[in-house]
Amino acid sequence: MTEPLHMRGSSLEWKPAMPGIGRIALRDDAATGAQTLLFKLEPGAFYPEHDHPTGEDIYVLEGDMQIGDCSLTKGDYYRTPPGGRNSNGSKNGCIVLVVTWPGSTG
Repeated sequence: MTEPLHMRGSSLEWKPAMPGIGRIALRDDAATGAQTLLFKLEPGAFYPEHDHPTGEDIYVLEGDMQIGDCSLTKGDYYRTPPGGRNSNGSKNGCIVLVVTWPGSTG
């Protein structure tokens, strides 16, 4: 992409990722694995263990998230290194910003 991209929040739509979890793809480059995503977890939602071939950055915008033994709340940041695995969930619900970086998509 060589041109700037602007998306209005009012035009974004949550798409189901799995029960209790919605997803908005702001950037999703299948060729490189680079992504910028929003996830919304309803209270009690759980995302099973999964791989992160290129790593993952998570920033909690609202609510709470549990990643393994780590409890996160609004304003917290979490980095999964390349090749890492984790599962996550939310007791009370949350919205998180997730960024993955270009690299091997495995």
